[in-house]
Amino acid sequence: MIGKRVADAGGGIEGLGVGLAAGAVVLAVPGLAPDLVSRAGSFLHWEVWVLGLGLGLLSSVVPYVLDQVVLGRVGRARFALLLALLPVTATGVGAVMLGQRPGWIEAIGIALVVIAIVVTSRDARPQAAETGSGS
Repeated sequence: MIGKRVADAGGGIEGLGVGLAAGAVVLAVPGLAPDLVSRAGSFLHWEVWVLGLGLGLLSSVVPYVLDQVVLGRVGRARFALLLALLPVTATGVGAVMLGQRPGWIEAIGIALVVIAIVVTSRDARPQAAETGSGS
């Protein structure tokens, strides 16, 4: 819901950048403090900083920016449907590329996530239609 509001405001990516930077600053001290104490010398190598920056960009910034762009273009209900496909897609990739086979507990968890997102996206459609017709 908040992501949709940020995307609709037009400054979604800029707001996302500020949020990610603030989160990095807040979490840097507790996240890095144990390593700064035990392995302070490892932070002197430029490779550590380049790998950390690359990891942060590829694991957080790029996916969240793509989420904001897609959310702003397709709407909340369709975006929720796309999110429902993520666990299924990840399971398929894990099975094909890594040879991982989900157990029955994982399959039930995936099914519950998909069902929850589909049910909540159905509830959002009539509200969106009512709001759209009143404008």
